[in-house]
Amino acid sequence: MCLECVYAQEVWPMGRDWSAGIVQVPEPGAEIEDWWKNSLKNLPKDERRTVAALLIYTAWNIWKKRN
Repeated sequence: MCLECVYAQEVWPMGRDWSAGIVQVPEPGAEIEDWWKNSLKNLPKDERRTVAALLIYTAWNIWKKRN
């Protein structure tokens, strides 16, 4: 739900734009664990924490809005 529902598909691109490309838009059919790992790999520790926080916050708000 946090990746593929219609609402989420509108939110993730806005997050990417707002974060100047730091947040990656999930590919269609992506598993959340794979997308999460790919979003964070090869990032320095400080940036990885920032990106993880943005991903968690965005996913939580999508879930909250949908439920």
